[in-house]
Amino acid sequence: MLRVKRKSAIAPGDYLYDKTTGRVGEYRETFVGRLWLRPLGGGREWPVSDADARRPTAAEVARAWAAREERT
Repeated sequence: MLRVKRKSAIAPGDYLYDKTTGRVGEYRETFVGRLWLRPLGGGREWPVSDADARRPTAAEVARAWAAREERT
């Protein structure tokens, strides 16, 4: 589990997996106790609690990029 207190453990641009939505996003910032993620390749950011975020597996990142390619 990622903790906001350990903010140095993640940096803008790192990929995180949102367990509530099943999406992989790029970490942007922590604001008001929430981690803000942006879809891979760009798009509208969404908030996730630190308890619901984790590092994604390589397969999850690959699936997220493949899904992005299918939408474009």
